[in-house]
Amino acid sequence: MSRNSPTDATNSEFVFVEITDLKPLKILNSLRWTGKAKFPGALRGRSIVVFQIQEEIVAIPAFCPHEQANLAEAIFVSPYVLECPLHHNRYDLRTGVISTFEVELRDDTMYLLWNKKKNEAQPHKFAFEVPVELRGAQERIATLE
Repeated sequence: MSRNSPTDATNSEFVFVEITDLKPLKILNSLRWTGKAKFPGALRGRSIVVFQIQEEIVAIPAFCPHEQANLAEAIFVSPYVLECPLHHNRYDLRTGVISTFEVELRDDTMYLLWNKKKNEAQPHKFAFEVPVELRGAQERIATLE
Protein backbone atom coordinates (compact mmCIF):
# COMPACT_ATOMS: atom_id res chain seq x y z
CA MET A 1 0.00 0.00 0.00
CA SER A 2 2.96 2.28 0.43
CA ARG A 3 3.33 4.52 -2.60
CA ASN A 4 6.81 5.61 -1.66
CA SER A 5 8.52 2.24 -1.41
CA PRO A 6 12.06 2.12 -2.76
CA THR A 7 11.90 -1.62 -3.18
CA ASP A 8 10.21 -4.59 -4.68
CA ALA A 9 10.51 -8.24 -3.67
CA THR A 10 13.64 -8.73 -5.79
CA ASN A 11 15.66 -5.76 -4.49
CA SER A 12 18.53 -7.19 -2.41
CA GLU A 13 19.29 -3.87 -0.66
CA PHE A 14 16.17 -4.26 1.50
CA VAL A 15 14.51 -7.00 3.49
CA PHE A 16 10.96 -7.10 4.76
CA VAL A 17 10.50 -7.19 8.54
CA GLU A 18 7.04 -8.44 9.42
CA ILE A 19 5.05 -6.44 11.95
CA THR A 20 3.61 -9.06 14.30
CA ASP A 21 1.03 -9.02 17.10
CA LEU A 22 -0.92 -6.29 15.29
CA LYS A 23 -3.85 -4.97 17.28
CA PRO A 24 -6.17 -2.22 16.04
CA LEU A 25 -6.80 0.72 18.34
CA LYS A 26 -9.19 3.62 17.77
CA ILE A 27 -8.69 6.94 19.55
CA LEU A 28 -10.91 9.93 18.71
CA ASN A 29 -11.92 8.41 15.34
CA SER A 30 -8.27 7.79 14.44
CA LEU A 31 -7.43 4.17 13.70
CA ARG A 32 -3.94 2.91 14.40
CA TRP A 33 -2.31 -0.44 15.05
CA THR A 34 0.14 -1.51 17.72
CA GLY A 35 2.60 -4.29 17.04
CA LYS A 36 6.14 -5.61 17.21
CA ALA A 37 8.95 -5.65 14.67
CA LYS A 38 12.07 -7.76 15.20
CA PHE A 39 14.85 -5.97 13.38
CA PRO A 40 17.77 -8.04 12.04
CA GLY A 41 20.28 -8.73 14.80
CA ALA A 42 17.88 -7.71 17.59
CA LEU A 43 17.20 -10.08 20.47
CA ARG A 44 13.52 -9.16 20.76
CA GLY A 45 10.82 -7.28 18.93
CA ARG A 46 10.52 -3.51 19.15
CA SER A 47 7.12 -2.01 19.98
CA ILE A 48 5.79 0.20 17.21
CA VAL A 49 2.63 2.06 16.25
CA VAL A 50 1.32 2.20 12.68
CA PHE A 51 -0.85 5.12 11.52
CA GLN A 52 -2.67 5.86 8.32
CA ILE A 53 -2.31 9.59 7.72
CA GLN A 54 -4.40 10.58 4.75
CA GLU A 55 -3.08 8.23 2.02
CA GLU A 56 0.21 7.41 3.76
CA ILE A 57 0.96 4.52 6.10
CA VAL A 58 3.75 5.26 8.55
CA ALA A 59 5.18 3.47 11.60
CA ILE A 60 6.93 5.03 14.59
CA PRO A 61 8.47 3.72 17.83
CA ALA A 62 5.72 3.17 20.39
CA PHE A 63 7.27 5.33 23.08
CA CYS A 64 7.76 9.10 23.33
CA PRO A 65 11.41 10.24 23.18
CA HIS A 66 10.77 12.61 26.12
CA GLU A 67 9.38 10.44 28.94
CA GLN A 68 8.58 7.12 27.21
CA ALA A 69 4.77 7.63 27.22
CA ASN A 70 2.84 5.24 24.98
CA LEU A 71 2.36 7.03 21.64
CA ALA A 72 -0.38 4.58 20.67
CA GLU A 73 -2.53 6.75 22.97
CA ALA A 74 -1.43 10.03 21.37
CA ILE A 75 -3.88 12.18 19.46
CA PHE A 76 -3.37 13.98 16.17
CA VAL A 77 -3.83 17.73 16.52
CA SER A 78 -3.25 18.18 12.77
CA PRO A 79 -2.69 15.60 10.04
CA TYR A 80 1.01 15.00 10.85
CA VAL A 81 1.32 16.39 14.39
CA LEU A 82 0.96 14.01 17.35
CA GLU A 83 0.36 15.18 20.90
CA CYS A 84 1.93 13.00 23.58
CA PRO A 85 -0.65 11.80 26.13
CA LEU A 86 1.65 12.40 29.13
CA HIS A 87 3.10 15.92 28.86
CA HIS A 88 1.25 17.09 25.72
CA ASN A 89 4.45 17.65 23.74
CA ARG A 90 3.66 17.97 20.05
CA TYR A 91 5.70 16.22 17.37
CA ASP A 92 5.40 16.79 13.64
CA LEU A 93 6.28 13.37 12.23
CA ARG A 94 7.82 14.99 9.14
CA THR A 95 10.62 16.73 11.09
CA GLY A 96 12.57 13.62 12.14
CA VAL A 97 12.32 14.29 15.89
CA ILE A 98 10.51 10.95 16.10
CA SER A 99 11.84 8.21 13.84
CA THR A 100 9.40 7.16 11.14
CA PHE A 101 9.50 3.89 9.24
CA GLU A 102 8.38 2.99 5.72
CA VAL A 103 5.56 0.42 5.74
CA GLU A 104 4.60 -2.06 3.03
CA LEU A 105 1.24 -3.81 2.97
CA ARG A 106 1.34 -7.16 1.17
CA ASP A 107 -1.38 -9.78 1.27
CA ASP A 108 -2.94 -8.27 4.42
CA THR A 109 0.41 -8.33 6.24
CA MET A 110 2.31 -5.19 7.25
CA TYR A 111 6.09 -5.02 6.88
CA LEU A 112 8.79 -2.51 7.68
CA LEU A 113 11.62 -2.14 5.21
CA TRP A 114 15.10 -2.83 6.56
CA ASN A 115 18.00 -1.28 4.64
CA LYS A 116 20.76 -3.90 4.78
CA LYS A 117 23.51 -1.52 3.66
CA LYS A 118 22.71 1.09 6.32
CA ASN A 119 21.64 -1.52 8.91
CA GLU A 120 18.54 0.46 9.84
CA ALA A 121 14.83 0.65 9.15
CA GLN A 122 14.02 2.62 6.00
CA PRO A 123 12.68 6.06 7.02
CA HIS A 124 9.25 6.99 5.70
CA LYS A 125 9.33 9.47 2.81
CA PHE A 126 6.46 11.89 3.31
CA ALA A 127 4.69 13.33 0.30
CA PHE A 128 5.27 16.79 1.79
CA GLU A 129 8.46 17.47 3.75
CA VAL A 130 8.76 20.19 6.39
CA PRO A 131 11.82 22.48 6.36
CA VAL A 132 13.81 21.90 9.56
CA GLU A 133 16.42 24.04 11.29
CA LEU A 134 19.02 22.07 13.28
CA ARG A 135 19.89 23.68 16.61
CA GLY A 136 22.22 21.02 17.89
CA ALA A 137 22.63 17.27 17.64
CA GLN A 138 19.27 16.47 19.24
CA GLU A 139 17.16 19.57 18.55
CA ARG A 140 15.23 20.05 15.32
CA ILE A 141 12.87 22.98 14.88
CA ALA A 142 10.24 23.04 12.12
CA THR A 143 10.49 26.26 10.14
CA LEU A 144 6.86 26.63 9.12
CA GLU A 145 5.75 29.75 7.35
